[in-house]
Amino acid sequence: MKRRVLGRSGVTVSELCLGTLNFGWNVGMEQAFEVLDTFRAAGGNFVQTSSVRFGDGAGLASAHASEDYVGRWRRARGIARPELFLATRVMFEGAPTLAGATLEQTVRAACEASLRRLQTDHLDLFLLEWGGANVAIDDLLVSLARLRRAGLIRYFGAGGLPAWRVMEAIHRAVQRDTDRFEVVQADFSLLAQERPERDLLDLCQAYRLGFLARSPLGGGLLAEVDRDEAFSGWRGRRAPLEDGATALTSVRAALAEVAARHDVSLPRVALAWVLAQRAVTAPVVGVASAPQLRELLAATDFTLSTEDLDFLTRVAVRPAAARLPQPSTLVSL
Repeated sequence: MKRRVLGRSGVTVSELCLGTLNFGWNVGMEQAFEVLDTFRAAGGNFVQTSSVRFGDGAGLASAHASEDYVGRWRRARGIARPELFLATRVMFEGAPTLAGATLEQTVRAACEASLRRLQTDHLDLFLLEWGGANVAIDDLLVSLARLRRAGLIRYFGAGGLPAWRVMEAIHRAVQRDTDRFEVVQADFSLLAQERPERDLLDLCQAYRLGFLARSPLGGGLLAEVDRDEAFSGWRGRRAPLEDGATALTSVRAALAEVAARHDVSLPRVALAWVLAQRAVTAPVVGVASAPQLRELLAATDFTLSTEDLDFLTRVAVRPAAARLPQPSTLVSL
């Protein structure tokens, strides 16, 4: 795998980021270790874990297994800390603070809990996603800057925000003369590449932000399970599409045409398209097995022609024409 520079940080990371949200759900520890070994053997150093929910006055809840598994794996394999770029994603839901705590205390508690599970003294990237939670951006930036000064995190970023919110956060950081977001994560694939996503890519390019493409296979909708043997056991969401059925069928047909021309799988073509897009630092890929990962790793050695790229982009889903189901929150394919 080749390396790419993460935004303006100067740090180089593998061109694929291994998402581990499945770990502990439909991927046991032995399988997880095999996936991590396969990723590292291919030159991967960028691993993202997840702490699914934080807040609501209930403390930590749900999937923390990904952090635990990755921490155990690194220790078991004796991997020196600088050899990995470790990221974790924390999702705030409802009330963004723990009961009786300030936002800063809550953010620090989330960070320290992740550090304990990962068995490390710092995070390379701390990603926050707050959805409907009412988070004061100024307070959040100050809290994150203090974590950075304390050496607990190197960089921080945001997930799931529209371009205008990211721009607002950058503007507020400049006004306060404090650290800013250095990375943005958002859904991006042939099923999510219209104006909102393109606005984010333009923003990332203009302000030298790293961009992590989440769900590069559209939550698995671009992995034809029946045809791609490596994905036969995949548990992604494949619900009927109603209004989006025709549009999705067109995208799959285009992928199949390109895949047949090059004698490769649909997932390989779909991921190669994402890798070729400007401003994309790394797609975040989540798998349930090492064979699935090996198929996706092959996309890093597969280059689409300009004609192929243009053809796929032209047939890509338009949001006004199709409403796609949201990918499962437990799968980051």
